[in-house]
Amino acid sequence: MKKAVFPLLAAFIALCAVDSLAQPMGRGRGGMARGGNVNYDYLLSSPTTMENADERFQAVSNWAFSLREKGVHLREVFDQNDMMRIRGLLQSDRAMAVKEIDASIKRLAGVAGVSTPAGPGLGQSAMGRQYPTAPVTLSIPYPYAGYYIMPLVNDPADGAIMAGLNRGILTVTLHGSPAIVTQDPLEKSKDPALRNQSFGFLADDLDAATRHTPELNFGWVKLSGLKGANWSVYLHGAPGMETGEAYLESIRRNAEKAAQAGLNVLLIIEPMQEKKRTKVATSIDMKTRRVAFQDHQSEEYTNFLRKLFAKLPMVKYYSLGNEADNYMAAEDYARALKVTYDTLKESCPACSLVTSGYLNDNGAAYFEQALAALKGKRAFDHFDMRHVFGYYGEYRRIKEEYRAARNMLDRYGYRDAEIWMTETASPSAMSGDPNTSDAAQAADVVRRYVTAYAAGVKKVFWAAVTDHYMFGGRHGFFDSAGIIHNPANDGRADLKPAYHTYALMARTLAGANLATAERVEVGPSAECYRVMKDGKPFYFMWPTVR
Repeated sequence: MKKAVFPLLAAFIALCAVDSLAQPMGRGRGGMARGGNVNYDYLLSSPTTMENADERFQAVSNWAFSLREKGVHLREVFDQNDMMRIRGLLQSDRAMAVKEIDASIKRLAGVAGVSTPAGPGLGQSAMGRQYPTAPVTLSIPYPYAGYYIMPLVNDPADGAIMAGLNRGILTVTLHGSPAIVTQDPLEKSKDPALRNQSFGFLADDLDAATRHTPELNFGWVKLSGLKGANWSVYLHGAPGMETGEAYLESIRRNAEKAAQAGLNVLLIIEPMQEKKRTKVATSIDMKTRRVAFQDHQSEEYTNFLRKLFAKLPMVKYYSLGNEADNYMAAEDYARALKVTYDTLKESCPACSLVTSGYLNDNGAAYFEQALAALKGKRAFDHFDMRHVFGYYGEYRRIKEEYRAARNMLDRYGYRDAEIWMTETASPSAMSGDPNTSDAAQAADVVRRYVTAYAAGVKKVFWAAVTDHYMFGGRHGFFDSAGIIHNPANDGRADLKPAYHTYALMARTLAGANLATAERVEVGPSAECYRVMKDGKPFYFMWPTVR
């Protein structure tokens, strides 16, 4: 016999002291919870102009993500290199950006099977993401006497969760959002010793990260960009930044701040020197206008590293580069990786070096070249896999990307290397895209973390605590990827539903044996994973996202 569990949930949520999750929350910035399709008709029926280029570039990016969700490979069609190039052109050469955007639309239409007739129009399309809208029922073996069910997302659009236990089979009916099934009520603990060492954040906003650490319960922070250690800045400085010893001291202050908040630091080292600056000083320019790492630079670079490591006794984990496949040749990367590894082990034998993560479809091939160039020499301890971003079906790519990385590492003698994913995210409600919502982002926090751990990933970092503002010089994906609103975007500074979901997930999985994470087959309409903690099962389940 089935029963509605919302009355039980009210008491359960109070018992768990997760009242923040139970508070009513709105839809966010005009988003819809679920349903509908992204309509790309206007992209195909009208040309890009100087005036609408920004809007159409965002739509092209969204279309590319939706195609990837459907399993379409976009290498040499529209990848991250294309996105970064067009983003830079929108700042420096809009006429060329207009041409590039229309060319990208035609290429995407080709792989999507959409006709593009001659004339001012470019064709018709009805591509979109499909979300679960109807209730989904699943059954799992459950040889235990009692159970508690809790929604992991507060979405007012969801109906009541229904459940019933009969002869060792637990039947659950879900609506849109993920839920968790446990034997006992969850207990909220603020003991720092129980902080989750598998959860982290990329902390561009270090103040926000440290301020929210106790509630979010994550154990790691990644410091990159101008908060990382840039050899170029050490030598030449950067706008608003000092050089030499003063620069190292600024890095120390950031690392010390994170350590005092109880966080482990993963510090990104950039081994490249910039060429002469261009007039358009965007993050894209800074990333793409670099010179190669040459052997004759090794001594000067190692001197920088020795000073850096001596300055940071609180940092035990470093990573070489961030998405280096965007700006560094594989052979140059291998050379810099080996020099960095040897210098680190000489200075701090107990410290670990993590590779750069990668962003593009050819990232695995890039690291295959780097590993081949190393010729069997040991050059890192752990591997940062592809940074899987995107919309709400993209989480499924985590498993295949992990498998590809694991196979590659095993072939090159790195069977003992852990695989991390130090950046991932999906957007909350985005202006102009009705298929995004704050609640859907919160659900994706669950899907991405659980899927990653079940695949074998050891640590997962969400890409932002607070939304960016005008990331890369324009509004886009990363302006909605955080779990706290940025008032510079829309005047709001409140916590998103994803904030409360992240906090609940980090507390729930703290101390869990992630090596036990495994999928429970429940049919095509839903997904379910079991994780063991203190000898007891935790079941995470959600309707399938297509």
